Amino acid sequence: MEFFYQGSLGAIHSLCALIALITGFVVLLRAKGTIFHRKLGYVYAIAMIGLNVSAIPITGLFGGIGPFHIFILMSLPTVLVGLYLPIFGRHHKNWIRNHFECMTYSYIGLISAAIAEILIRVPLAMAVSSMSQYVIAIFVLGGIVGLIGYVFVVKYRAKNFS
Repeated sequence: MEFFYQGSLGAIHSLCALIALITGFVVLLRAKGTIFHRKLGYVYAIAMIGLNVSAIPITGLFGGIGPFHIFILMSLPTVLVGLYLPIFGRHHKNWIRNHFECMTYSYIGLISAAIAEILIRVPLAMAVSSMSQYVIAIFVLGGIVGLIGYVFVVKYRAKNFS
């Protein structure tokens, strides 16, 4: 069981991930710019910050810094910029579009990471011929999810920010 949760830090990480997955989904579906959007957006951003910060010391899966740690370097700045824009960056010309892109990309990354986390912890999947092939397959799947998300963002941006 320790492999799955890695103690209380892993539980905090998992809770933040679950909160971010749910709130991010609702925020993406609901009307933008409302009080509900803002409040739930703050919950999402705080959960994402907690998720990223709690992931830094988790090293049990690879015995040290692993591929998931690299994604912290992409995820955390994206969330922070996405949070900064509506609070302090409204004077920037395209702040709404940039806020949308940052937060949407952070959610796409969250979904990709969730898929990878689930797959990497499924014991039957470890039966592949080598761990490196398995990790590559997981990152390819995550990349496909990311690409689908990118297409969504580009289409939404063309429709709403032209």
